[in-house]
Amino acid sequence: MEHNGTENLVTLSSRQLAASPTVAEAARSSGIGRTTLYRWLRDEEFRRSVDTLRSEAGDIAKAALQALMLRGIVVLSDAMDDPDAGIRLRAASTTLYNGLKANDLKDIQRRLEALDDALALRTARAPQG
Repeated sequence: MEHNGTENLVTLSSRQLAASPTVAEAARSSGIGRTTLYRWLRDEEFRRSVDTLRSEAGDIAKAALQALMLRGIVVLSDAMDDPDAGIRLRAASTTLYNGLKANDLKDIQRRLEALDDALALRTARAPQG
């Protein structure tokens, strides 16, 4: 795909669009008109490029957050041994809250998977015609 005669400009704009919260922000940061970006977004190849970049950025962010979570666990663990009772209490409370929340989310995920399985079974058994 070529817009305005420059493939590099399209690549730059798709990267900035993927990293920007809005089209207007992407337009400002790339020096491209907002109308031009909206027109490009109607192009399937350009939109796919932006979607791919956003997905890759999301994967990178998720990996970074997972690494930070491990560091957070170490900090919480250290805080639970702090001589200050208030700090220990906050660390314990935070740990319990997040642990219970994680269990709840896991339970919700399990229940949704069971519902998906039941729906798939029902759909498979439904008479077609």
